[in-house]
Amino acid sequence: MALLTGDLIRLVETPKERAVAAVTALGGVAGVAKSLGVALDGGLDGGNASDLAAREAKFGKNYVEPEEPNSIFELMWNAFQDLTIIVLTVSGLVSLILGLTVEKPKEGEANTAWIEGASIMLAVLIVTTVTAVNDYQKEKQFRALNAVKEDEKIKVIRNGVPTEISKFSLVVGDIVRVDLGDIIPADGLVFDESDLKLDESAMTGESILLRKSPTEAPFLLSGTKVMEGVGKMLVICVGESSQAGIISKLIMGKGQSTEAKASSPAGPPTETTPLIGEKKTPQPTHHDEDAVVSPLQGKLDQLTMLIGKLGLATALIVFFALVIRFSFTTFYVDEKPWTNDYLSDYLGFFIIGIT
Repeated sequence: MALLTGDLIRLVETPKERAVAAVTALGGVAGVAKSLGVALDGGLDGGNASDLAAREAKFGKNYVEPEEPNSIFELMWNAFQDLTIIVLTVSGLVSLILGLTVEKPKEGEANTAWIEGASIMLAVLIVTTVTAVNDYQKEKQFRALNAVKEDEKIKVIRNGVPTEISKFSLVVGDIVRVDLGDIIPADGLVFDESDLKLDESAMTGESILLRKSPTEAPFLLSGTKVMEGVGKMLVICVGESSQAGIISKLIMGKGQSTEAKASSPAGPPTETTPLIGEKKTPQPTHHDEDAVVSPLQGKLDQLTMLIGKLGLATALIVFFALVIRFSFTTFYVDEKPWTNDYLSDYLGFFIIGIT
């Protein structure tokens, strides 16, 4: 196998106007197949497990690792970011401290003033834990469903016989049969095609159907859809090495630097083939706040802000009403002197207001 993963990536990323020339320089589809140690008419040997494992080890598995799921503690921390939870935590902590230090129990009675603050802290812990567990279970179920959805059956030719294998079992060198309606499972070179046209809008944004043939546009990109015709494809890039995989890694923020991707030795691709490591004008970084928000999400955000403002206004009204009423009755009507014991009363009014 003379071709390395970096060579194949650079080959796929060759500009359209030079794609045919780059493939021709390697001996065409047959020459690439020979370099990969596969016959176009017979495909790989499905019974040779060691060869399939070697290809998977060298070129990668046709699978893109998803983002690491959040741990239960990270989900609890996310649940704790709610403003109400934070205020309740601070209130409970202050109430707990006041109950243990300021308020004095009556003679012969145990100090129970700390119970209110401890109860608030316990309630916060229960809420954050339940929220985190629910989020964790939903995320786990979503990942399981997504894995089942992505595990499609791919029509390939192995040992000269048409067969079906799991999408994740596809390796570099496999011969894939593409028919009307298929989603291309990996990057490859087309051959034996008949009026084959693909919709590449998912990858390039072009809505026009593109005709694919070894003499016009030889590359089939993963994630694109066959809209017309049939054909065969020699798989040359899978998983994280495919164009869809590279984009997925960049979206997840774990893509390698372009210089690292082009680190394989200069090989069969033509001298004019553009390297992934070529310096490009740096693109401005877009922060999360610059992301486009859908109209529905925008309206939901506005509604959330409105509810939050109404809730805050109500809490302040209740708090100040209780404070004014208690202060007027205690210090003006009853003419009682100020003591630190009243701090617990005001804290209680604050807790009532926010809850």
